[in-house]
Amino acid sequence: MKKKMMIYAVVLTALGFTTYGFSNWMDTSKTQTKEELKCKPIADSEEIRRDLPKTAFAYKIHPRFDTGITKEQIQKAKTILDILPINATADYLDFHTTIAATVNEQDGSSILLEKGNDHYLTEEQLHLLKSMEYSTNFKISTYCQTKNPVYGDAANEFIVYYMTVLPEKQTEYKDGMENLIYYLKKESQKEVAQINMNSVTPGKIQFTVTKDGTIESVILSSSCGHTNIDSKMLQLIKEIPGEWQAATDTKGYKVDQILFFSFGLEGC
Repeated sequence: MKKKMMIYAVVLTALGFTTYGFSNWMDTSKTQTKEELKCKPIADSEEIRRDLPKTAFAYKIHPRFDTGITKEQIQKAKTILDILPINATADYLDFHTTIAATVNEQDGSSILLEKGNDHYLTEEQLHLLKSMEYSTNFKISTYCQTKNPVYGDAANEFIVYYMTVLPEKQTEYKDGMENLIYYLKKESQKEVAQINMNSVTPGKIQFTVTKDGTIESVILSSSCGHTNIDSKMLQLIKEIPGEWQAATDTKGYKVDQILFFSFGLEGC
């Protein structure tokens, strides 16, 4: 964020859980220093505006993978059915050759891997899963059989889910996620307006919200195809105004949580 910037507020609207809307922001006539902006909430504003054009350029803040599981859930798990979402296994009859593996963020390859022979998780698989720290990314897969709803015969299937270990209570941006997305969109609209969407790729920035509610370890994981926009987004993430509520574990202790800001072309 530049030395001088405008602070905006949003009139929020309810949106679906997998996407974030872009709402109204407020603009102030008073110029402020960077230090003032960092401690002042985005919601402190005086005038509602509806001035952002619709764009195919995506903005989303999220854990690494959309499917998550808490440590508490992992501690109670005995079978692959306790790990995978209920709707992912509802129509399956038999499970064999299950695989649990931690995932390399850079290329998606497996780092640590343990195999099993049925839907019950082996001691080695349970040890691997229970040893994972918060924000660890892993995949769990299985060969299984499903019953054809039309003909009734069994068919072989392969299921794989990429998942993230989540704190029992995830970190929250105190002014609301819609406000945060609006800030990112508003402050980057000039750069985004100058590009051809056909040249855009899925960009991703990784950052940590610490147990103290501060942002650290801001890293560009993948480029959106335009270095000037990558740089702008890195700057905006580092200088997010307002405050974060730290994530907490099952005992209520504050913990770090890694989040990702996806921008540009929607991707995985």
